[in-house]
Amino acid sequence: MTPAELQTQPALFDYESLEPDVRADVQEATARLHELERRTSESIIEIGMHLLTVKAALPHGQFGDWLDVEFGWSQDTAGRFVAVAKRFGEIPQFAEFASPSAMYALASGNVPESIRTYFIERAESGEPIRHKDVVDAIEQWKLDRDMAALRNAPGLPHSTYRVLYVDPPWQYNDQLVEGYGPAENHYPTMHLDDLKTFFDDRGRSVEHIAADNSVLFMWATSPLLDDALELIKAWGFTYKTSFVWDKVKHNYGHYNSVRHELLLIATRGSCVPDTKQLFDSVQVIERTSRHSEKPEEFRQIIDTLYSQREYVDRIELFRRGSAPEGWHVWGNEVAGN
Repeated sequence: MTPAELQTQPALFDYESLEPDVRADVQEATARLHELERRTSESIIEIGMHLLTVKAALPHGQFGDWLDVEFGWSQDTAGRFVAVAKRFGEIPQFAEFASPSAMYALASGNVPESIRTYFIERAESGEPIRHKDVVDAIEQWKLDRDMAALRNAPGLPHSTYRVLYVDPPWQYNDQLVEGYGPAENHYPTMHLDDLKTFFDDRGRSVEHIAADNSVLFMWATSPLLDDALELIKAWGFTYKTSFVWDKVKHNYGHYNSVRHELLLIATRGSCVPDTKQLFDSVQVIERTSRHSEKPEEFRQIIDTLYSQREYVDRIELFRRGSAPEGWHVWGNEVAGN
């Protein structure tokens, strides 16, 4: 990622819209708060420096006891101060322009050096470094990395499967309340056209791995129902019906407060269930805090409707996590990839 791609500019607050006496009070308080924030950033670095001095002076194993007796701190707490001091102790300009939370975020060992260098250069040129800008830059770097991994993942298996289970990384291109909505905030996403042709240049497409008589279970949300039905056709399947996942907890939406997601069912050839057991089309299962994570109860429903053969006859595409028993999986977040 280039600095240009990371560049963000905070919006300017319209002080002129305020009454003169209110504007004066707010601007005075703002200036004072910025000064206090700068002092806090400097103090964090100074605390970290002193902690390094004490740790080096004490005999091995006594630093934790000293922290507990003197401050009631854990070594993790002290470690945050120390990390900031090590990263930015010799860069005086950084504390002047970086917020405390931005410094903590950038001091983490998981932050790419290119991002840390970029924000140091911004601070050295006199630009304020906000926590949100740092978090956005780190998240974008992760998304770029994950999309590269997705595109570099191995091609689809040479087996054919009777059961396919897919949670496509749909792209929404919308903006809702911060922290909600766009999947782009959480994992790499793809346009519909990319999803249609994603596997084509890898030697085997979804059509190639689907048996002549097979069933596809595909997750979709209501806003992208048209896209999902189009993708089903592009992959050679015919839509049949759906399950509704009632998540119990609500999410922000444009026209209503959304608390459901759809699991579409489509077939290729003839692939009716192996059992006459009928599950309720609406499954009430409270969602977890992890974005887009689907309940394992739906996999159990699939395994009941389509009993497993002696060989593995089912695959999950765009899997996030390890392979469940009796399943093959493909995805950039599959354990072991």
